[in-house]
Amino acid sequence: MPKYTKVKPVGVDIVVQKYQEKLWRQLLLLWNLVEADYISYGRCYRNQRPSGYVPEMFQTGTTLGTEYKELFLDDKVKVTSFFGCETENVTDTIFTSQGHLIFIVDLTKLGKTAQHRPDEEVRQDVYNILAASSNRDLQVTGIITGIDKVFSEYTGWKATAGGVNYTDMHPKHCFRINFTATFTPNNSCLPVFN
Repeated sequence: MPKYTKVKPVGVDIVVQKYQEKLWRQLLLLWNLVEADYISYGRCYRNQRPSGYVPEMFQTGTTLGTEYKELFLDDKVKVTSFFGCETENVTDTIFTSQGHLIFIVDLTKLGKTAQHRPDEEVRQDVYNILAASSNRDLQVTGIITGIDKVFSEYTGWKATAGGVNYTDMHPKHCFRINFTATFTPNNSCLPVFN
C-alpha cells in the first residue's frame, strides 16, 4: 500500500492526514507518478533504538499483531514522505503542535524537464500545495535542506537505513518542511477540504 493513513484520526492526526491526502493526490498528478511510485506515511514516531532515534510507523493487523516499522529508504519508489509531531501546546481549548514533513525524492524520476538539478522546483511544488490548501490549521514555518539537518531528531536513521548509503546528492534529494498545526482536541473526523 503506497499510502498509510489512520482509520479514525483525532487531534493532530486530523490535520496531518488532511495534508497527507492533499499532497499525495496532487503530487501524483503534478509529478506524473502512479500510486506505487510514492509511499506516503502519516504521523510517524521517533523511537529509540541502539543506534539512536529512528522514524517508525505503528502498524496493526500484521501477522505479529502490532509492531513498529522503521522507515527505510526504498530505492524502488520515486518519493517517500512522512510527518513527525513531537510537542503539543495548549491555550484554552486550542492545541498547537510543532511538526515536520520529510520528503525523500529521486529528482530524475519526477517528470521535471529542467536541465539542472530541480531541487528548488520540487520543494516549491510541495510548499505551494500546502500554502494553497491551508485554512490556518497548518502554517509552514521553515524549509530545511541538508541530510543532517533534515534528520536532526533521528540520530540513528543513517545507521538503520536498510544498508542504503544515502546522501543528498543528485539524483536523490531530501528536504524537510517545518510547520505549526492548530486544532481542537474534540475533532473526531476529517474536515472537508478541496
